[in-house]
Amino acid sequence: METPVHELIAEHALHRPDAVAVSGDRTELTFRELEADASRLAGCLGAHGVGRGDRVAVLLERSPDSVVAQLAVFKLGAAVVLLDPEHPAARIGFALDECAVTAVVTRQALLERFGTHRTVVLTDVPEWTDTVAMSPEVTGEEVSHIAFTSGSTGVPKAVLLRHRAFSNTVRVLVEQCGIEPGSRGTWLCGPGFGLVEMDFFPVLAAGGTVVIPDQLTASSPEALRDWLIDRRITHTLQLTAMAERLWALPWPRDCALRSMRVAGELLRDWPPAGLPFRVLNVYGSTEANVVATCDLTGLAGGPTVPVGRPVPNVRAYVLDGSMAVVGPGVVGELYVSGAGLSQGYLNRADATAATFLPNPITDDPHPVLYRTGDHARRWPDGTIEVVGRADDEVKIMGHRVYPGEVESVLAAQPGVRRCAVIAREDGDGGRRLVAYVEPEPANPPHTTALRAVLARALPAFMLPSAWIVTELPTTSGGKIDRRGLPEEDTCRSPESTM
Repeated sequence: METPVHELIAEHALHRPDAVAVSGDRTELTFRELEADASRLAGCLGAHGVGRGDRVAVLLERSPDSVVAQLAVFKLGAAVVLLDPEHPAARIGFALDECAVTAVVTRQALLERFGTHRTVVLTDVPEWTDTVAMSPEVTGEEVSHIAFTSGSTGVPKAVLLRHRAFSNTVRVLVEQCGIEPGSRGTWLCGPGFGLVEMDFFPVLAAGGTVVIPDQLTASSPEALRDWLIDRRITHTLQLTAMAERLWALPWPRDCALRSMRVAGELLRDWPPAGLPFRVLNVYGSTEANVVATCDLTGLAGGPTVPVGRPVPNVRAYVLDGSMAVVGPGVVGELYVSGAGLSQGYLNRADATAATFLPNPITDDPHPVLYRTGDHARRWPDGTIEVVGRADDEVKIMGHRVYPGEVESVLAAQPGVRRCAVIAREDGDGGRRLVAYVEPEPANPPHTTALRAVLARALPAFMLPSAWIVTELPTTSGGKIDRRGLPEEDTCRSPESTM
């Protein structure tokens, strides 16, 4: 196995102890301080009975304290349960019970809000001892993080993220983004999101500085752009919705930003030409970490945005219903094997068995094949394009339709900032497609023109029968909130101007 991520970070405390590792609103930690605090907290947790294989909930906002807590848990050979204080108390309670956590690391104000009958270690109460816990050697199969993802039954599923996948993801992103000592990165994704592995950890592992903006700055494209420039950030991870807003803004040619990783949901449009930084499309999932990447600024563009080629130590296959590989250009379901896979779902043996399958590919040395649930096609050069979700498949007039395929055509049109296409019930018990368009204010398109473009690219049964023009709502994770899309009483006819 590659060197575990927390050991890479500890090495920087030896070789670059005075370099700033993490900078928050009110706290700044050097690598020496980060390592010392993590060791002290690990000693405190160990004194409370936390050991190898245990699960420790980290209930903290994006902060230097959260980074310290995660490293402390790794030092004990335990797993971090990622929780977001902004989530409802009932969801947090469910996560604590589901994971049977041994301890919770939080701060006093959050404990007062949520409470817990479990062992609690507070980050803002100076009761840690100077005891340094022994760091057991972790294996690639052991769990580093547990992150919750939505379940099709409405019950969240806990994904068991492995150290091997964690290390592979960090190494790949460090190499592909050119992150190095002296780089300055960000932490912007929610603290309960599995993306933390690919958000700030690559920067720390490379010896760079992680800078954490306040929530008000992080939620405004203009404020965030100005903050990135002012803090001379060189590398950042942005969720898709924010990335699309950021790259539409003007950027100075001499800004320090060198790469923007984009993740969270499929990109439907290309970044504009002339940006002073690279845009790296990162495709993966909580269950499979980083599967493929694509440097969009290195391509000429096209009608659809690909997710790229598999990263090192990961394989990807487009298969038909009989699990046979399909040819280039043929749509099938995307499956993944390799170092990036998680262990599966905690306490969900049926879901794990249905998603993590015995690998039938004879020349693949990896024994497990992960079913992504995405429909995709492979280009002749090996690049992968995802066209929609298998579980989003709907029947329109008896035809199978993937709304994502309609979205990909619509999003490529001038004046469309973002879009969503969903199926709604009609009055006769059938289903029809509804298109939601968030226009570019300076160049709003005409729906008649959009419908004509779609009619040239898609069969009639795939054409939306209604159009709604609005700013699209987003979830706390930055994705389009499809459940929050308005009903058709705000609809404009296809002949209206946006």
